[in-house]
Amino acid sequence: MSEKQEEPTGGQSHDEVEKASEKLVQFPPTRIKQLMKLDPDLQLTNAEAVFLVAKATELFVESLAREVYYSHTAKQNKKTVSKQDFDSTVDAADCLAFLEGALDD
Repeated sequence: MSEKQEEPTGGQSHDEVEKASEKLVQFPPTRIKQLMKLDPDLQLTNAEAVFLVAKATELFVESLAREVYYSHTAKQNKKTVSKQDFDSTVDAADCLAFLEGALDD
């Protein structure tokens, strides 16, 4: 018999939900929660919200990395992504305009 993995819902405690979500995302939920608490408008965070923000962040970073790689790095037959590739991608895509200057020293 194969075991069915339980989803973190309903009767599980906050700690159980947090431990289960750690396995499903690459970013540490505790760090995501700390960053979320930096917003003065945010009063409470629950484990499900932290999980969703972590997963959305993970998907965004993956999408951005693919965009940079396929738009500049792969065309030049390079194996690594450079800061210039990132900057060029951000300048070329209007939907990424909010990232302009994000990596400036």
